[in-house]
Amino acid sequence: MNNLSTVADTPRIDKVEIQQDAAHQDGMAVAPILEERHRQSDNAPVPLEEMAAHLVDRFAKVAIDNIRVRYELGQLVANARYDRRSAKGVTPLDRLSNAMDVHSTALRRCARVCTIFTRDELEDMLRLRRPNGLPVTWSHLELVSEITSRHTRWHLVQRAVNEGLSVRSLAALIRDTRRSRKSKASTDSL
Repeated sequence: MNNLSTVADTPRIDKVEIQQDAAHQDGMAVAPILEERHRQSDNAPVPLEEMAAHLVDRFAKVAIDNIRVRYELGQLVANARYDRRSAKGVTPLDRLSNAMDVHSTALRRCARVCTIFTRDELEDMLRLRRPNGLPVTWSHLELVSEITSRHTRWHLVQRAVNEGLSVRSLAALIRDTRRSRKSKASTDSL
């Protein structure tokens, strides 16, 4: 038998030592949960499911922060896009791209997302959770931002959330929807 254990083989964590550093003093670290559980029950094991739920919640918070930062970057790009070129012909977008070491195409996608979705719409989407407990990803938002209809965009985000669609699956759904609409339009015109 191999020495690798699965989640089913390890239903509890008996003892975990985690070093806390200054970056984890915000109360989101795993160690405070373990310490509290140990204080409450004389080193009683922490259920694996409880730890997993805590970690999923932390992943969700990090993902939301990441999306908000990209949205703010998009706002910066959207505003900088219309600035004039410098004497050397370099745009503010080029300067930002060089400073951040991010391709200008990625910056333009950030700008598109923030010009398509209002801050309130973004926050509404970030409150939704997929079956895995996480919000939609930035890539989901980039993909849906290509849709012109606000109603259709919202419908697609809700489907992605409710069905736990990957970005690839969402792209396939959009492609299939577009094909069926084109097909229907061509048969209607006959």
